[in-house]
Amino acid sequence: MSALLLALVTPLLLPPIQQVPAELGAYIHRPDASKHWTTKQVGGDTEINLTSQTWQGAPWKHTILLRPAKSPVKKGVGVLFITGDGPRPGDRLLVDAIAMQTGLPTAVLFNVPNQPLYGGLKEDDLIAYTFDKYIRTGDATWPLLFPMAKSAVAAMDAVVAATKGTDNPVTDFIVSGASKRGWTTWLTAATGDKRVKAIAPMVIDTLNMPKQMKHQLEMYGKYSEQIEAYTKLGIQEKMGAGPGSKLATMVDPYSYRSIVRIPTLLVHGSNDPYWSPDATSVYYGDLKQPKWLTTVPNAGHNLGDRVQALETFGAFCRSVAGAFRMPNEIWSQSSTGGKVTVSVHAGGLRLQKLVVWMAVSDALDFREQMFMAIGTVGPDRTNSASVTFDLPPGKNAAVFGEATYLGDRPFRLCCPTQVWRR
Repeated sequence: MSALLLALVTPLLLPPIQQVPAELGAYIHRPDASKHWTTKQVGGDTEINLTSQTWQGAPWKHTILLRPAKSPVKKGVGVLFITGDGPRPGDRLLVDAIAMQTGLPTAVLFNVPNQPLYGGLKEDDLIAYTFDKYIRTGDATWPLLFPMAKSAVAAMDAVVAATKGTDNPVTDFIVSGASKRGWTTWLTAATGDKRVKAIAPMVIDTLNMPKQMKHQLEMYGKYSEQIEAYTKLGIQEKMGAGPGSKLATMVDPYSYRSIVRIPTLLVHGSNDPYWSPDATSVYYGDLKQPKWLTTVPNAGHNLGDRVQALETFGAFCRSVAGAFRMPNEIWSQSSTGGKVTVSVHAGGLRLQKLVVWMAVSDALDFREQMFMAIGTVGPDRTNSASVTFDLPPGKNAAVFGEATYLGDRPFRLCCPTQVWRR
């Protein structure tokens, strides 16, 4: 084949290049003269009062509680945990827990988003309002997730400045947050900021949003009551065409999967009422970065007692900082003759045990169903384990496997939940 012909044919043989929406980056990188911060010492912590930006005419103000690490796993790496209203009495316990589990400098960013706004709107009601504003106006500054992500970028600027000249200047970050702040975590990585070395989005199991919404209707016959703020404004239907379709592309982390290639830990609850039990399976295989998942059995959107979530999050952060390598996992679920086999092979880190969890339901709604541990086995000589069990006759079953590893401390990783239909 001639060089000219090869040059003409090769692009036709390659997979199409995913187009990444430009609006998020344009908003994040737009200069904002109102951004500034002040710092003060409160005990052993640094308290940063941050104005991250001016959005729709209103300054966004935040508090950051920054805790140094006495013996950091690795210098230069810190945790940025994004959260909502505060700080309130007791919120320093959150800083304590993250710092203790990760062994890294910990910055907790509060007031993401600034709220209430527009007549008392908060959380999903506020986000849905701004989505509707974008659909009506086409003004790409409206979607609330954009200023939420910009506040995280500004927080990194403030933490870098606050730690400069100390014995452990923080220059790189592991970013995390839960729910809407988990959504923000994804979009912070999608900005392309090179300081973000890893992410751990929690309880935001809705990537590939149009497909997720169709799947939720199939599973429940309606949208979850937890996303009623969007349903009552018709946001899901509007995402099917026109400005609504563009909005879905702009705010869906799935749109940025070609550029988010950093280590990622997903943290979910098996009974989170926001999502279908197998929501992760809609997109997990399409994520090409190093990725892991932990699912807390019988926990909802608040992750239960948070012990498993914090232990695994801490292990992930310590691994990113170089304490040990996360395992290379190969999971499978297969069915034959009314039996299901859940298998895991782990490379690089010794597998301690495999536990298989199952919930049973007459319907495809498992939100109120109890997950039971139906099998526990240790690893074989190849560092693999599998559990085979009977499916309940005439019932639907939701199943996931949970593998326990011993890095520098024990932690648990899981495969995406799969629903086996009767």
